[in-house]
Amino acid sequence: MYAVVWVTSTLDDLRNIRASLDLDDAALETVTASLQEIAARLRANPLEEGESRNADERISFVAPLGFTFRVTAEERMVTVLNLWRYK
Repeated sequence: MYAVVWVTSTLDDLRNIRASLDLDDAALETVTASLQEIAARLRANPLEEGESRNADERISFVAPLGFTFRVTAEERMVTVLNLWRYK
């Protein structure tokens, strides 16, 4: 199992995503479910999640969110670097 760390700018991205939903309960529930799925996948097997990008970064999607992350296998840690909503 890996630890998942969300960098501060990613938490800011999440706040902006939630604010853009304008109290749409169904959309908020979908984003929340996506976040839970992202965390579960990254905790379980991050090296198999998504596809590689730059030297040590990966990208993946769990609708309606996209995210980039870095895996530090020696420390069993995943750092979520960016988060965005797509339609």
